Amino acid sequence: MGYTFGVRALRERWDWLRDLLARGRAQLSIPERSSRSRHEALRDALERLGLDDLALVEGVATVLGLSVAAFRAPGPVAVRAAVPDDLALVLPLLVEHRSAAIRAIGQAWLAIPEVIYAVASDQAERWLVESATIGELLAPRLDREGLSWMGPEALRRLASGAASARARQVAGTWCARLSEAHP
Repeated sequence: MGYTFGVRALRERWDWLRDLLARGRAQLSIPERSSRSRHEALRDALERLGLDDLALVEGVATVLGLSVAAFRAPGPVAVRAAVPDDLALVLPLLVEHRSAAIRAIGQAWLAIPEVIYAVASDQAERWLVESATIGELLAPRLDREGLSWMGPEALRRLASGAASARARQVAGTWCARLSEAHP
């Protein structure tokens, strides 16, 4: 009986974070300007709350429907269990967090091969346009899998619009290859 109450209390404890993510998901279909402000609002809310690392890990894991252990050391099963739109919103916040421990968790998520395909390509493109940090982390993947991951039109946009110089260079190389193949 006490266990059920504890789980219920935990869910209620993180309802505010769940609501923020739900509002963020609703904004993903709105043009980039509005989506970016939602992303910034979520980042601002988390920073203003001043949650310590343990509380933030617990909250994000709970909202993603994962155990803390699965969230801290993610794998393909965790990727499949999480809602892709929630990952699209959360991963940039983790990778750019002020805490090295939280950044390491975000980097572990981005290192999972399935992650870039779990998140919609337009959302992943936003990551690369808005975050030099993510661009640097994902440039090797963009180099290997750019065409299958992003497609030719997104690569053209990234060649000039990616926040990371490395991601812009890689996307430009793809565009040059595509031009050579189809003069």
